[in-house]
Amino acid sequence: MMNSGAVESVDIEGAVDEASQELVNKLVTLVKNDPGFMSLLKSSIEKLVSEKLVAITDKQDSLQEEQEKLKGEIHDLNVSVNKLERDVVELQNDRSILFEKEHKNKVDMIDMQQYTRRNCLLITGIPESTERDSEGKTIPEDTDQVIMNLAKDKLGIELKVQDIDRTHRASRTLRGDGKPRAIIAKFARYNVRDKIIKDRKKLKGTHIGIHDLLCKAKQEILDKAKDMVKRVPRAQSAWSWEGNIYVLMQLGRPTRYIMRSMSDIQNIIHLYGEMPAE
Repeated sequence: MMNSGAVESVDIEGAVDEASQELVNKLVTLVKNDPGFMSLLKSSIEKLVSEKLVAITDKQDSLQEEQEKLKGEIHDLNVSVNKLERDVVELQNDRSILFEKEHKNKVDMIDMQQYTRRNCLLITGIPESTERDSEGKTIPEDTDQVIMNLAKDKLGIELKVQDIDRTHRASRTLRGDGKPRAIIAKFARYNVRDKIIKDRKKLKGTHIGIHDLLCKAKQEILDKAKDMVKRVPRAQSAWSWEGNIYVLMQLGRPTRYIMRSMSDIQNIIHLYGEMPAE
């Protein structure tokens, strides 16, 4: 059997629905039969729509103005960026030019320093005098005479006193390893110096060597070049001649390069590579 309470509840809900529908129908009829109300409703809707359209149009205009403003700002930024890029390129070019000038000036200065030693030679391996006077004091060494004797006895070159400008040992203090200090000799004329260094091959088999007297920078370049020869397979030898530093490369055929700066050595290492570390 169906519960009477449930039936009563359903009947009440149905009654409410019927009443609501009847109310709606009466309102619709009332609105239809009242031209003033319809006109007011229509006017209100049109006004609301118009206001919304105006707001949308204003918003659209504002957005368009903002968009145009942003386009202008973007254009200005692009112009600024392009100018900055040109300025950067120009600065890089200026920097490269300055670097090249600085490098050239440095190389020229080194060459000038070396030129002042054009008439000089460094002679190594000549024993130092140990002669003493009657009082046991060391007799000062006459290095001019030492060089003249070397030229005559070992090279077959007769030097005169006026051929030598000055000579002296390379240091005031003795070497700690007991080896003789080198002698620095400056000759009065370049042709005298040139004759002596060209005949140095006659000293082969002795402990005496005749070399260019290099300035500090040139000596560092030569030392670096000799070190490079040990590490770069195609580098055969490094030496100095007339104050210039040379490297012999085996590039299918022997090719000689002049090293005027450390960067020249680095360029060869970069081009031809080093031997792998053991």
